[in-house]
Parts: sequence; structure tokens; C-alpha cells
Amino acid sequence: MNRRSLSNVNKASPVDFRLLLYGSVIGVLYGLSKLGDSADEATAQGIAMSIVVTMAIWLGLKMCRVVLLLVEKRLDSLEVRLDALLESRLGQSNDQAQDHRSARPASTVWLTIAGFCIVTTPVGIVAFTGGVIMAVIDLQVDVYTVSQYVPVLVFGASYSLICAGVQWVYLLRIDRIIYQLEQPLNSHDLINGFTLNTRKLGRAFSKMDTLVYKITGQRVAA
Repeated sequence: MNRRSLSNVNKASPVDFRLLLYGSVIGVLYGLSKLGDSADEATAQGIAMSIVVTMAIWLGLKMCRVVLLLVEKRLDSLEVRLDALLESRLGQSNDQAQDHRSARPASTVWLTIAGFCIVTTPVGIVAFTGGVIMAVIDLQVDVYTVSQYVPVLVFGASYSLICAGVQWVYLLRIDRIIYQLEQPLNSHDLINGFTLNTRKLGRAFSKMDTLVYKITGQRVAA
């Protein structure tokens, strides 16, 4: 019954109930932390923070979906080229390559960094969106100060650019190596290694999407 009621609430609102709950809780806590100033000001800041948190997560994840969709489509195109390499040069399918025990993922450090950036991309974009919303609210009702939202804006923008940059640099690097492999055939294990790389990045997308969905009810990866 409770699950059915929650489902009905979610259908009636474009924003998932969990996001409204997060915003309300954080807004109340933030308002309580400002009670030393005045009750009216604390109430205003608590309500404003509730709106910021709810809308920042909702809009931020929508933006994140667009950014990650571009990266994911590029990753899919690399997997298609790897499939063609395996079938034409080695007589293997991509699934068979996963069973090749001697193959090791290439560039493990870069792969770990790129995977981490994929999983944490929503953090930067949501923070940036929150900073923008805080700035807009401050322009209208003068609730926040510049020192409150500028650091959030800077962190969100910087982290988002770093995450996106690392992902694209890594994908371009793989693209260059695949191009070399598409020329005269190189090592069997090398091809298998980069096949494993693309699969691991794909799993990073799934892990991030599952985690965000469990927390917020919003899908991010396509």
C-alpha cells in the first residue's frame, strides 16, 4: 500500500517524492542553523534552501543525462569498432574476448580515473546547478550572499569540466589506439585489453545510473 501511494505521488508530480523529501529535510536543518539571526530570516533561508536542493538535483540530473549521453554514444561507437576488429582479425566475438584469461585491461590507472569521473559527474553538475539557482534567488529576494553561492558555482563548474575533460581525453586516446589497431594487426592481448576497457567504462555508467536512481529516483544514463 505504501509503495502504491508513493508511486501515485510520483506520477502526480514531475519531481520525484524523494527529491522533495531531501529538499525539505535539508531546508529545515539549514533554517535551524540560522535561528541565531532571526526567526523570519531563518524561515526564509530554510524555504529557499529547500527549493535550491530539490531543483538543483532535478535540473542537474537532467543536464547530466545530456552530457553523459554524448560520452556513452561515443563509447558505443568504440565498442562497435572493437567488435569489428575482433571478428575480422581474430575471428572472435566481443563476448568471447571477455573469456580470454590472459588479457588484461590496458592503461589501468587512466581507466580507473575515467570510471571515477563518470560515476561522480552528477556531483559537479548538481553543485553547479545549485549555485546558479542560489544566485537567481538572491537576485530576486536577497536571501543569500555572494560568498555563499560563488564557491558552490566555482566548485560545480570546475569539477564538471574536469570530469567531462578526463572522459573525453580518455576516449580520444582509445580512439587513437583503435585506429592504430585497425591498420596492420597488432597484439591479440592488446585488442582484448582495450575491449575490456570499453566494457568497464560501460559498467561505470550502469553503476552510476543505478546509484543515482536509488538515491533520487531519477535516471541519468540512457
